[in-house]
Amino acid sequence: MGRAFSFAPRISIPQSLQEQYAQVQELQRTRRILIGDFGGGTSDFSLVQVGPTFRRRGRVSGDIVGNAGVGIAGDSFDARIIRHLVSPALGAGSQLRSLGKILTVPNWVYIRLERWHHLSLLRAKDVLNMLRGVHAQSLEPEKIAALIHFITEDLGFQLYRAVQKVKCDLSNEPAATFKFSDGFVDLAAVVERRSFEEWISEELAQIARCVNSLLDSSGVLPKATKMRF
Repeated sequence: MGRAFSFAPRISIPQSLQEQYAQVQELQRTRRILIGDFGGGTSDFSLVQVGPTFRRRGRVSGDIVGNAGVGIAGDSFDARIIRHLVSPALGAGSQLRSLGKILTVPNWVYIRLERWHHLSLLRAKDVLNMLRGVHAQSLEPEKIAALIHFITEDLGFQLYRAVQKVKCDLSNEPAATFKFSDGFVDLAAVVERRSFEEWISEELAQIARCVNSLLDSSGVLPKATKMRF
């Protein structure tokens, strides 16, 4: 008979999270903590009671004071980075000449560009034919050529990685450099965290309203939450 083997998964936990978890484990008094989970499409928050009493008896559902969430998170922030750093270099807001009139390049293409799950739709034959027509009439044809190259070469994953990197860098630094290059399309820009926060100010306001609503519905004042994760 064959032998059965079991494997324990190895999970890498960021140092900052390890330190925060250690702080919770060392608490000597009951505390309420606010935990935020910023995922790809939602931001979810939980208000939880922690302390020695809860560690001794184990967790029960009543330890969770409240939950709330909002449909805004990482993908919304990614979209803002693309809108400000990528789309203008690929022709967003540029113009074309058609039948003696000056028109703006269709903006819906760039709205699709901001959503990872919409990128494949730009590779449709009718879309590419439309863009080739735009390229022929464009006042900045090199930008439209870069857009067509980006789509036909399926560079969405590489762009995603570049956007993720600058977003993570801005979480730790006051400024970061955005870089994307494949030899044909070359983009580089220094971004200040202050500017990034202005780009996502609407989303941050919605997240703040969600957290305030959670605290209000739980009957908890912000100053009563001793830790936030």
